[in-house]
Amino acid sequence: MWNKKRRPDSKGFTLLEIMVALAVISISLVVLLGLRNRDLVLSATARDMTKATMLARKKITEIHMSSFPDLGEKKGRFGEEAPEFRWRQEVVQTPFEAVREMVLEVSWGGSEDHEEEKDGQVSFTSYLFDGT
Repeated sequence: MWNKKRRPDSKGFTLLEIMVALAVISISLVVLLGLRNRDLVLSATARDMTKATMLARKKITEIHMSSFPDLGEKKGRFGEEAPEFRWRQEVVQTPFEAVREMVLEVSWGGSEDHEEEKDGQVSFTSYLFDGT
């Protein structure tokens, strides 16, 4: 018959100890893999937000350097520089005649036809002064 008691001089692990250790390692690896995948998604989001911010800064500078903008809304793309990014500019009058408020939104992903399908968006508000 098999002796179920462990002898004091026996070395090694029981099958149950090995199974528990494998279960702990398996769960740990699954959790770590999930964290790695989440990190990749967050990294891509941060990259897109940084690029959108730089493109918005460039567009705001172009607008500041040009003439006093007309009231209303304009839309466009950034072209070959960043084809997946779109911009929308809205200029409204403030209570002061020589000052206008401009909101610039830069979005990416999704389709231009379906605004609700954007992957991300950043929005900036700037005040423009008519110096003439």
